[in-house]
This record gives sequence, structure tokens and C-alpha cells, in this order.
Amino acid sequence: RNGDGWYDLEYEPRTDHRWRWTGADAEIHLESTTRTLHTTWKFLRVHSLAPRDLQVWVAGRRVATLAVGTGFSDLTVPDVTIPAGGAVLELRTDAPLVVPPGDARPLGVQIFGIEITVEAR
Repeated sequence: RNGDGWYDLEYEPRTDHRWRWTGADAEIHLESTTRTLHTTWKFLRVHSLAPRDLQVWVAGRRVATLAVGTGFSDLTVPDVTIPAGGAVLELRTDAPLVVPPGDARPLGVQIFGIEITVEAR
């Protein structure tokens, strides 16, 4: 479930697309069973209004740094370990946020979806 750092869900009825913007940092609260999970994360149709790095942290450890550009792309983070009992996944940006004309929100990264695959081990 989404934690701090996310703006409300937005929707374009003409295309049926839904997305959320992050602020500087955003959290996803992860729950797991009593065992450690090995996962792959795919962030769908990601982009930013200015190029930036997006760091992915799990349980206080950086697991990936992704380059986010102004075009749309899917970004994959393989082999993300979620400890037993769950953890917080943090998305951190390095560049200053952008406040677009006509919008008072300082925006980080736009994400249209997240797919999580649990790997059998």
C-alpha cells in the first residue's frame, strides 16, 4: 500500500490511464508472510518533467538506482528481497522537484503502475 510522498490518483477518461506522481520521496509499505520473499519490481510508464535518478531502497538499504528521463519507459529492479514480516520500499529522487505551470505541486516521478513478481526459491 502507498505510504507518504504520493499525490492522489489521477485519471484520464479518454485513454483510461491512471497514474500517481511522487514528491521528493515516496513510500510503499510491503507486507510478507513469515518468510523472506525474493521479488522483481517493474515500474510501468515512468517519466519525470526533468531527468533524474530514482533510488530504490528496501528496509534502509539501497537496492537500485534508475535513470528516469522525460520520455516514458518501463524500469525493472530484479532480485529485491523483502524480509519476513514486511518492509518499507522507498523511492528517492536526486534532482530538484519541478512545479509545472498551472500546478502548485512540486513533482518528482510519474508512475502509471507497478508489477511485482515473486520468485520461487
